Parts: sequence; C-alpha cells; structure tokens
Amino acid sequence: MSQEKLPLELKLLLLTVFTSQIDKVRLHNREQPHTVVEFGPEDYAPLDRPTAVDGNVILRRSLSEMVDLVRRKEMVYHLGLPASLLERLREAVLGSPVIDDEDKDRIRGKFKVS
Repeated sequence: MSQEKLPLELKLLLLTVFTSQIDKVRLHNREQPHTVVEFGPEDYAPLDRPTAVDGNVILRRSLSEMVDLVRRKEMVYHLGLPASLLERLREAVLGSPVIDDEDKDRIRGKFKVS
C-alpha cells in the first residue's frame, strides 16, 4: 500500500525543529558541524530572527497527530520553504550519524509501505 492510500493516523511525517538558540545547537553538534543548518529572514521571509536546525533531531508524527497539534496551536508549520533551504535541511539530516536508516530512506523517497 502506498503512503498516499494510508489513513491519516498512519501517514508518517518526519519533522525538524526550528530554534533561535543557535549557540546551543552549535555546541551540541561541535563534533558534527555538517548537521547544523543556520538561516534567517534573508533565506526564508516568515522568520524574524536567525534560526538553526539540528539535523540530528527529527520528530516522527502521524499526519492526524500533526493536524491536532496545529489546531490546538501547540505546533506551527512552515509552508513554502525555498528549495535551496529544504535541500540544506535534507543534507544535514541525511549526514547525521544518529538518524535511523529507515528514516533516511523515507527522506530519500526509497521507503515502501507494505
């Protein structure tokens, strides 16, 4: 069964976390600087300050769980990330030694749901 045909509660999203605590991300990843992506309003207009993503951290959420979190305003999502920024985030996660190979295959588009 393809991911598109799964019920909402089974569709899996892999999420990164945007943070303005850039120094903490740098410090946490000082041995793996290739897993840190730094960007700001000049890269993505909706941002109002410098931001970082730790490519060693992804959250797994079902689509239905994500819908509930957004409705309750406990989580926000960012639409329309520029392709260049999305590619930088993708490369940071794929370059992480702590992200599961199964999740990396999902990101590469090689994961098949049976």
